[in-house]
Amino acid sequence: MINPQLVEYVRGQLAMGVSQEEITKALVANSWQVTDINDAFAVFAGPSPVPQPSQSAVVSAQAQGGIATLMPVGQLFSESWKLYKRRFLVLATLIAIPDLLTLVGQLFYLNGTTLSGILSLIIFWLALASFVPALAGIVTALSSDTSFFDSFRQGMRSFFPLLWVGILLGLIFWGGMIMFIIPGVMMMVWFSFSGFTFVIEGKRGLNALLQSREYVRGYWWALFGRVVVMSAVILIPIFAVQYATTVVFGKAVATITYVLISIVITPLGMAYSYKLYQNMTALKPGLAATTPTSGRGFLITSAILGLVAPILIAIGVIFLISSMKVTTGSMPISAAPAAESSATSSVMVLAATPYLNTTNGYRITPPAGWQGQSTDSVGRNTVVFSAPAPNLSQAGITVVTQKSNTAVTTKAQLDVAVQKVIAIYKIVMPNFKVLSETDSNIGSAPASLVLFTSDDKSGAQVESSLLLVAKGSQLYEVFTQAAGRDSSAYEGLFQSVIASFSFTL
Repeated sequence: MINPQLVEYVRGQLAMGVSQEEITKALVANSWQVTDINDAFAVFAGPSPVPQPSQSAVVSAQAQGGIATLMPVGQLFSESWKLYKRRFLVLATLIAIPDLLTLVGQLFYLNGTTLSGILSLIIFWLALASFVPALAGIVTALSSDTSFFDSFRQGMRSFFPLLWVGILLGLIFWGGMIMFIIPGVMMMVWFSFSGFTFVIEGKRGLNALLQSREYVRGYWWALFGRVVVMSAVILIPIFAVQYATTVVFGKAVATITYVLISIVITPLGMAYSYKLYQNMTALKPGLAATTPTSGRGFLITSAILGLVAPILIAIGVIFLISSMKVTTGSMPISAAPAAESSATSSVMVLAATPYLNTTNGYRITPPAGWQGQSTDSVGRNTVVFSAPAPNLSQAGITVVTQKSNTAVTTKAQLDVAVQKVIAIYKIVMPNFKVLSETDSNIGSAPASLVLFTSDDKSGAQVESSLLLVAKGSQLYEVFTQAAGRDSSAYEGLFQSVIASFSFTL
């Protein structure tokens, strides 16, 4: 069976004036079979002349002072829009496969149960795997008139080689980001054509990345500007609509809206990238027949760094979480960290009614007779209230105040903070499940009350509550919990304590 990508590649090379001998040598060097190569050349055999590139394909590479220039942004959008309209159905269907799988995974994640969390993880991996043949199929559909099924079938045949290119790209990119970020940004542009060099030119592994970099060489800033413009055209509408739907309709509707808009808009970005790639092949017509070799050492070094760095980061995160681990009761790790060696103060005080924290500007009324231990560490103040001994139920109330990296003043920003806290709880608390999430306000500050269950150390189910309030750059957490056998007895008491929280500043 004739390979459409091979035919398209041969067509492009013949149009550029490359000889059949040179094309064959380049294809054999990239592991193509001689029989497949001959079949591709047979398509162009006969009396008809060698096809010439159209004005659109050559993209009017202009010469100014002897230096070829890229197609203007306006013309790029015009050409991309024509291609987008002509191939929209195939392109949108291909991108819908990973996008809809991602949507299902996100909806399972929002459900909050342990089972749904596992299912969401499995679906996310399926979505990631489906993106590989979808990407190859999109490039095939852009470079030829293949149907959805033929495009996706060709993408599936390229699954493992393209997956390897993606893994290399990811490792090299992260390695570049670690090297003071700037190399990572440079690589983002260097390797922007790697999907096209893989599918259309048949480059494999590092060769696909090096070939893309050779196209970019000498045009980095011009390409960077065009990539930024297109990214803004795609991302700004998506994020604007997602933000608006989050505020008005909530997270679930916003997630669905985001995916649907992505399915519609992303193919335009792919068409734009393909037109840029066509532009570069016209500017450098002999490059497709070559196999670049320079720069391999740098890319391999960057890939190794990208592989090692996440492992070191994971070890650091585990160490950080371990250093915050609670040593009493069944309180979660983030709710009541033990006093650190760097703490500035750790004093026992008799909890007043109400308890005033003048430093952080809040008031709360703990149960009569309960004692509070206050601990200050870097950017974080924790007050743990506990019942007088013997406290067989291990009941406790924790108030944590910490600075946020950015000001949290809106409901949407608070939602992000809530999800981060919940994500930590899911990791450290067995069988974590959200029962309800209620939005409110304390004064002018947005607040969210989350009720959830988990298992304590003995395996008994515990019902807990978390009030998260945002005011300026400060986040306030009020956490309550008792042992499983006594949690219902403390429910009313904890509700009154949470209701007593207010600001003094």
